[in-house]
Amino acid sequence: MLAPRPAIPLELIEVVIECLANEENLDAVQECCVANKQLVHACRKHLFAKIKVLQEPSGLAKKLSQWPDFVTPHPICRFQRLLERNSSISSYVRELEISSMEEYDFRDNLVALQYLTTVQVFTFGFSDGNRMTAEWLWATLPAEVENSLVKFVQQNPLVSVSLFGIRGLPTAFLRVFPYLESLTFLNVKLFMSSESATSPTAPVKQRKLYLQENLSSLAVQLNLQPVLDLRDLTDLSLNIGFRDNPQPALSLISLPQWLKTLSLVADASWPDFTCRDNVLTRLGPTCLTTLKKIKLEFEVSSTHHFPPYGGLIDELQAISGLNVLEEIYISTRVNFDSEYDMDPELWNQLDTVLCSGFPNFRTLSINLSVGVFAPQEVTQGTQEKLDKCFAEILQWSKKNLNFTASVEATDEGVVADLLELAYDYMTYEIDNCWPRAPFKKIGMAIDRDISR
Repeated sequence: MLAPRPAIPLELIEVVIECLANEENLDAVQECCVANKQLVHACRKHLFAKIKVLQEPSGLAKKLSQWPDFVTPHPICRFQRLLERNSSISSYVRELEISSMEEYDFRDNLVALQYLTTVQVFTFGFSDGNRMTAEWLWATLPAEVENSLVKFVQQNPLVSVSLFGIRGLPTAFLRVFPYLESLTFLNVKLFMSSESATSPTAPVKQRKLYLQENLSSLAVQLNLQPVLDLRDLTDLSLNIGFRDNPQPALSLISLPQWLKTLSLVADASWPDFTCRDNVLTRLGPTCLTTLKKIKLEFEVSSTHHFPPYGGLIDELQAISGLNVLEEIYISTRVNFDSEYDMDPELWNQLDTVLCSGFPNFRTLSINLSVGVFAPQEVTQGTQEKLDKCFAEILQWSKKNLNFTASVEATDEGVVADLLELAYDYMTYEIDNCWPRAPFKKIGMAIDRDISR
């Protein structure tokens, strides 16, 4: 008689399932879920931990949507039906993203949100397309939908919220988040709503704040009206677009008292923006005792005078001996020609500054990409100059730090040729192939889409 095979402990199987989930192998987790009833709970807490409600019909839904009498249920409605059929699923949801509000029937009042009570990370916006340009006027929301959002916020332990594509977001809405620590705005404009006698008026304390492009007006509002208390910020990230006025955003750097990580993305050309007198020198004196990491990313065009490292060297000299800085990450993309200044003495100044006055410093990462609008042989010559320069400089950093560097010269002439070819092709298509008659029908279709 064969001896019974020893049973594998359930705890060990749960560890395997967790490893599969950490590797984002959710197909394998789903197979485990249907293999044994005892594994349902262990699998579902990974399968439903992150929910994205997106308007991306595929497969059968795409085919059925071609029939004139068939209406594919909106993703929010499908999510609601899922929760209604099995209410226990709601207890597994920790992260929720809703960005498919186009064509949503607001008469449904976002009922799906009432089932959720354990969400910690929430992303919300009104566009399925480009989040940089999408805007929805908050005042056009039905009162029932706004109430559903407020109730959802109040009954969930939200610690991280990302909002995008909203115009006229009432400041009072930001005050209903009881546990909020991290807030991300992308293309959001606030409306300074009046506070009622019963609503709290104290600024909402923040630990992490991430402001994306189109942030000028938002930064001005945050400076003028203390809706958010930024004194206890530990992480601040600013993404300054080429349309943004950098000064209102940069003025936010002076507000935190205990900043640990500062990230700055600048899509601007010299002399509109550099680090000089704009970054570290704006920090309060207490931040110099807490700031450990700086991440800088520059996208620069049309300049012969962009300084090495974006002018950061002057800022570092100003805080030498007064800091606990540990890490610096610098990424620069220069859309430029082959005469970019690669004087080793200028680029080696960073080594001179860091070797003294920064006792805790341990990590330096540099990424430099130079776009060359010239023949390929010129691009190769520029690459040789870059390689030679970085082989000679930063010897102290290479010996004493966790140092990484990547330098690259890219042939933008190829991109320009492709764009020109694409333009010629489009012009040919418009002149020779585009139908000229049915413009009225196109207009009617657009009107019908808008009314829908």
